[in-house]
Amino acid sequence: MRNHWLILAALSWPAAAVAQAEDCPLPPDGNDVSVFVEIPDYSLSHVLSAAELTSQFGHLFPDDSRVDGIADIGEAYAEGEYQVVEWGWQDDLLGVGCFALEIDVTFWYEAPIVLYVASDYPQGTTCYGAILRHEQEHYEITRELAETFGRRLKRALENDPKIAKTWNPVRFYFAEEFEQVQHLSTQRAARVINGFLRRLNDDMEALHRRLDSTLSYERTYAKCTE
Repeated sequence: MRNHWLILAALSWPAAAVAQAEDCPLPPDGNDVSVFVEIPDYSLSHVLSAAELTSQFGHLFPDDSRVDGIADIGEAYAEGEYQVVEWGWQDDLLGVGCFALEIDVTFWYEAPIVLYVASDYPQGTTCYGAILRHEQEHYEITRELAETFGRRLKRALENDPKIAKTWNPVRFYFAEEFEQVQHLSTQRAARVINGFLRRLNDDMEALHRRLDSTLSYERTYAKCTE
């Protein structure tokens, strides 16, 4: 079993810009994007009894069923940081030029991540091992899907033409216009990040629900002979 968790996006960006009609060249490798995925290692707790785990975590499940183990993974967060850089041509005399947005995204889970196995099952027994492996699967699902999310998000931001197209020649001597363009591009990046977070949330919940299915539990406890 595992507790429910919520993905939140904590996104901060400056304000933004209006594009001109003439096109700027797009960077050959797409928008400059870095995505960092930070998932802490889990710790193992074998102190609480099944009754204590049920008292602490049972409310997370609709049937208040007995909790023999749980992966307490907690919440996930994403934060985007943006920096404007020159790209393409720039005419200092006219005060017009092409710019681009550097995007750094950090996606992380808050520590600690704790895997609980009820103390009713002594370490070394088949029950202990079966329950621990089940909770470790929850952790591995989280890690693998989050890392996949990071790679997909990087590609999506790199190849999103709307982020770059807002930086058609901008009159950078006009602070209000420049800030408006900056705002439009960072808004677009934030929408892409939030969209990926929502999809990740849905995919993650579906995978964890599948792992917590009745059939999965039957298979886990079928390995439990002690």
